[in-house]
Amino acid sequence: IRALYGESFMIRDYLPKALPDDERLALPWWDAIGLRYLLTTQPMQHAGKRVGPELKGENGEFFVYERTSAMPRAWVVPSLRAVGDDAAVVRAAITKDFAPRNYALVTDDDARTIPPLPEVASASQRAVRFLFEDHKRLTLEVDDGPLGYLVLADTWLPGWTVTCDGEELPIAR
Repeated sequence: IRALYGESFMIRDYLPKALPDDERLALPWWDAIGLRYLLTTQPMQHAGKRVGPELKGENGEFFVYERTSAMPRAWVVPSLRAVGDDAAVVRAAITKDFAPRNYALVTDDDARTIPPLPEVASASQRAVRFLFEDHKRLTLEVDDGPLGYLVLADTWLPGWTVTCDGEELPIAR
């Protein structure tokens, strides 16, 4: 958010209650973090498609917009794109060319921990389902298909591990 809108956008390290209605709302970064709905009391041009019933009252109108390009919480991509360090990842993620359905952004250091896979575009069509989740564990089921990289759009926490069919696999932030 700081890289996208600048330091002056923040209010004492907190986000303001509203996002500007400009072309930045259409960036693929919002898709990657799963921003599907925007709620507002003002009409917006860049928020997506207006959905739901008309909501009008004595205090004005309420608008619900849907960004239909939002990604699910977990998906598979056919490749990784290594771009240097954390700052480079942020810069690459907030460009209009970022393609979260096609690749996951990682640092050069993180990319070295993940074995390369043959890039098969159809890997991105593998469905991912959440089977179990609590405060310590998450179980996902990924459909069969070409090898790819599983992306989970959650906050990275130290101590995370990944296993597939009982085998521990490398993980990258």
